[in-house]
Amino acid sequence: LSSVISNLKWWHIVSVPTFGGLLVGLLSYFFLPGRRPHNVADVIEANALRGGRMSVKTGLITAMVSGLSIGTGASVGREGPAVHLGASLSSWIGRRLHLSRSLTRTLLGCGAASAVAASFNAPIAGALFANEVVVGHYALKAFAPIVIASVAGTAVSRMWFGDNPAFSFDTGIITSLWEFPAFVILGGLSAGLAIIFMRSVDLANKCSKALPLPIWARPAAGGVLVGLIATQFPEILGVGYSSMESALLLEFTLWALIGVCIAKVAASAICI
Repeated sequence: LSSVISNLKWWHIVSVPTFGGLLVGLLSYFFLPGRRPHNVADVIEANALRGGRMSVKTGLITAMVSGLSIGTGASVGREGPAVHLGASLSSWIGRRLHLSRSLTRTLLGCGAASAVAASFNAPIAGALFANEVVVGHYALKAFAPIVIASVAGTAVSRMWFGDNPAFSFDTGIITSLWEFPAFVILGGLSAGLAIIFMRSVDLANKCSKALPLPIWARPAAGGVLVGLIATQFPEILGVGYSSMESALLLEFTLWALIGVCIAKVAASAICI
């Protein structure tokens, strides 16, 4: 994606996320509760406070808005919207079958597990995520169906997309045990970057509320900023898997990598 974008004129790069932001703002303002797309936090809230009851209409519109957002260059991930959609569909099935509160909550976890497993091609991660984050326990009555749902989601994903890893390498990355101390440094740097990212999201939120624009127009303003950043760092657009693979394959210089990192944090904070 980035190699194609780098050959476009600057106003092309800016106009697409701007127009996408405008559509996202209008759809969210007029069709979604709270005038915002919903996410994983809403799934956890539905499980904790509403017995797993979620609106399938909100889930479908949120999925459409999120897909539109990512498709027009927003620097965000696809996993959160996938989890919300899977949980929404599961909740709808639970209502149609007139399941009890307990079974509906378990089914909610099944939808979340299947979505994560399909997104990452990782059935174990899907099952652990659903039990730990959504359901909140590992009781066998929930654990068994969630594992089955996670495996089923992975199987369907592999039938459609193929059994491919998220990142491909010709050779092993770790060549010596002496590299392990570097992972300790990486952990510390990642923790610091996580704090910077959270602060950046908070700052972007405050700046967004201070803009003299109606709520529905603010995502378009964010699209302008993201597009301007992308004229210099096209790698920040979209989910960024190809850019991560390029970084892991050492295709960036150190300074280019630092620049992309700063740009990605800024763009993601703006989009969120």
